[in-house]
Amino acid sequence: MTEELTIGPADSDIAERLADAPAWGDYVTKLRDMLWKVVNTTGTASLEVVDLLVPEPLPETYSTLRNGVQLDPEQVISMVENMLAGVPPYCRFNAPRLHISVGYNGNVNIFVNRDSADRLAHLEGGVLSMRWNSRTPDFPGGIKLVDASADDKFWTSIKSAAETAPVLLCERWAFGAYGCDWFLLTPANINDVSRSVQPRSLLRSAIDPDLHINPALLGEDFTAFRAPLAPGRLQYAAFHWGVDDPQELVDQGLDLMICASDLRGPHAVVPDADGVVRGVWEA
Repeated sequence: MTEELTIGPADSDIAERLADAPAWGDYVTKLRDMLWKVVNTTGTASLEVVDLLVPEPLPETYSTLRNGVQLDPEQVISMVENMLAGVPPYCRFNAPRLHISVGYNGNVNIFVNRDSADRLAHLEGGVLSMRWNSRTPDFPGGIKLVDASADDKFWTSIKSAAETAPVLLCERWAFGAYGCDWFLLTPANINDVSRSVQPRSLLRSAIDPDLHINPALLGEDFTAFRAPLAPGRLQYAAFHWGVDDPQELVDQGLDLMICASDLRGPHAVVPDADGVVRGVWEA
């Protein structure tokens, strides 16, 4: 894909106020129509969710949303509308002939091939601002990614560690405070947990971690729990930006903590059903 179409509001009031602007409804209606034209022109039947960000608990409507999930165009367009209005979850969408991401000020960035661009070039925006540019989607380069697979060897190493010490496992299936699940592993539950983790998730572990509240580390990225921990899935509270006052933990009944930097045990990405690692996570 080499051609970028940026669709945004022609009205500066909409760009600044978004869903609070009086004309937002008309803008969204025209935008939906334009997105359908793009979808139909590219012959796209479904798009894959990538770079999922979950800053709030997923609503029931999206409870099964994960990276790699295929959505139909109606679902994608509805999510684009929500994201533009500041309603999470957030992500990008990918298909062989179409890439969609949401930008700022009500803009949607669309990437298509030259043939589709030629067929869309005559469309007029009206209340929509439509700008073409020749470039490809930006993907970070020079970043070391986790390429280890959560295969039998990985789980064997985890089980061996759990024979002699408590093991905490973080399954990060999306970016954001609510994009992960935590488990306390024992030799008895590792097989069940290994079957429950989602393809493309990043698994990180801590073997025999010190979970005491450390005031010196409360400014770091950490996760807190209530004591005592029971084997299996754990309830947690994420503090990506730390806390200023330890009383915040006391008020929520949180007695234990682990910093992201303490997840130094085995780590890997859950492969897809065909055994290939397609989850993209920075090492």
